[in-house]
Amino acid sequence: EKSEIKKEPLKKLDSIPLFFIDAHRDIFDDLKDRSSYLGKLVSKIEFSTSDIEKIEKQLDELNRNVVGSSDVLTHLKKRLELLNNTISNNRKGIEITPYTKKLRDINKGLNIHFQDNESESFSIEYHGLGTRSWASLLTFSAFITWRSEKAKIEDNSPFHPILALEEPEAHLHPDGQRYIYNQLKEIEGQKIVSTHSPFLAGQCTLDEIRHFYKKDEEAIINTIDLSDLKDEEKQRIEREIVHSRGELLFARAVILGEGITEELALPVFARKYWDRHPFELGLNFIGVGGCTNYSPFLKLLDSLNIEWFILSDGEPQTKTDLQKQLKSINNKDTGVNSNVFYLENRKNFEDYLIEQGYISELIQAINNVEGENYFDRYIKKKDGKEGKIEKTDKICPECKQNIYSKLKYDYSGDEGTKQALSNCLKGGKTKYSRYIAEVITSHIDESKHFPTVIKELFDAVEMIIRSKKVEGNK
Repeated sequence: EKSEIKKEPLKKLDSIPLFFIDAHRDIFDDLKDRSSYLGKLVSKIEFSTSDIEKIEKQLDELNRNVVGSSDVLTHLKKRLELLNNTISNNRKGIEITPYTKKLRDINKGLNIHFQDNESESFSIEYHGLGTRSWASLLTFSAFITWRSEKAKIEDNSPFHPILALEEPEAHLHPDGQRYIYNQLKEIEGQKIVSTHSPFLAGQCTLDEIRHFYKKDEEAIINTIDLSDLKDEEKQRIEREIVHSRGELLFARAVILGEGITEELALPVFARKYWDRHPFELGLNFIGVGGCTNYSPFLKLLDSLNIEWFILSDGEPQTKTDLQKQLKSINNKDTGVNSNVFYLENRKNFEDYLIEQGYISELIQAINNVEGENYFDRYIKKKDGKEGKIEKTDKICPECKQNIYSKLKYDYSGDEGTKQALSNCLKGGKTKYSRYIAEVITSHIDESKHFPTVIKELFDAVEMIIRSKKVEGNK
């Protein structure tokens, strides 16, 4: 009775085995390693007695045909038969067997051939490491499936394997990394996967993600808080962030901006500030696509305890919209938030640079993109002409909204040049942003390398980096 009591817990443990596969895997090595999952599976090859006799006869005939059809092998066989003259004469002679002679040795000469599209099929050892790595995982899947079926047939015992898998994306191109997520899902049992691939992580649902990072030498594990999220918000986070911006999950700190201008320009300023590529520091820059779109990003970053900063336009309505979103995240009145930096005097990014005095730099950036003296030609073409209907600074006393009016371009004098710059830059945000940052950061006067608010933003980020509040993410 005591013996049975001891065996019962062990049997239960056998039903939930843990398998660990590290990043160093290669099906070509597995073919030679009897302890690999492929080796274990192949070692279980069984045949009936009648099948063994039948197949071994066929193998004998195949070996004789191959040797008989080859002048070289026939010649070699005749020369080796001279052994009968020097060694005991009671031998049956020499056999050359290009293929295995006994079925029990079939696994020793086992090879795998793979055909890529319309190319010729050739041995797995000549394929790339990505193919060989993933093929090794597929043999594990075959091993698990075989064990599960055996457990059901033999005694219908439960079987729930746990796979601990390291870096399944190793050596695979991005499309392959995305595809393997579905193949991993098909493997029976629980899968615990460590990855540094935004392409693989980006295929996951929010409840599948576990975020590891270090704080004060202690490993912290976070999940995404879904308790307060509506279905629409969950889908939006998955669609707009995880699936399309999976790299955000691996950032040490994220700097959010309203649009593409900030996303393109800020990394250039950051490289000048730290004299390193910002990605080396784990910094990620994202344009959220409008002042009302911060909420899903903030909820995700807040759940995973990833440091975040915001560089926002300074228009009153933009500030109001952003404060509402910040309040919904923290569930309290935010007041002054040290992580949020506003462009001064109700300005957007381009107008802020004009106000900061970067007139010549902005003109140079435009001409670098469009060609020499383009800005002068732009003024001549537009000055004095009627423009499209635009929103003015005047407020309607009844509806309290901005008044729209068909404006006439007046580009005379210094103020006219500033207005022309503003209009020209608004018409080509995506074209000019990076060039603007490159011209400003290469200025001969080092004091002009960073507009005021960008310098303040980066100083705040630097304090986070120095204090080591976040030491690493995985």
